[in-house]
Amino acid sequence: MVDVREDDEWAAGHPAGAVHAALSASRAALSASRAALSDLPDGPLAFACRTGKRSMRGGAQAIRAGRSSVYSVTDGLEAWEAAGLPVALPDREDSVHNGDRAKAAVHED
Repeated sequence: MVDVREDDEWAAGHPAGAVHAALSASRAALSASRAALSDLPDGPLAFACRTGKRSMRGGAQAIRAGRSSVYSVTDGLEAWEAAGLPVALPDREDSVHNGDRAKAAVHED
């Protein structure tokens, strides 16, 4: 899972186990985020943002960088949290746990 929200959004809480690769409107930040996206580990990538719009941009950038098996979390972190899926919260080493639902939510077509 790749969270493409900005630093302050990430710090407020993010999907448990996600990596952070913020997308930004500035050209320099966009170039940096493209480099970061190409450096992500091999394998399928699921992109998430607050509502699903930025995650689509992040996924498109990953595809342009040569990645395949790229997904976007439909309706973003708002839907993720509403479904009770695990979220890492600031100042907490643990996360909100709901492993059975998280496993059921992640699948390949």
